[in-house]
Amino acid sequence: MIEYGVGEELVGYVTKGVSSLALFLDLFAIAYSGKIEYLDELKKAVDLNEEMIDQATSFYSATL
Repeated sequence: MIEYGVGEELVGYVTKGVSSLALFLDLFAIAYSGKIEYLDELKKAVDLNEEMIDQATSFYSATL
């Protein structure tokens, strides 16, 4: 078993854990392959995901 630092989720879904695992595996693959240039692309994906969360939260709040 590999501990990648996300902790234990105590709710009925594991979105944080799955997202964190995917990011961990991406970072592991980049480090293992030595393709450090892919870090910029991964950073863009993380930023876009944060933007999507913000927009979804705003949309949800507006429709209530």
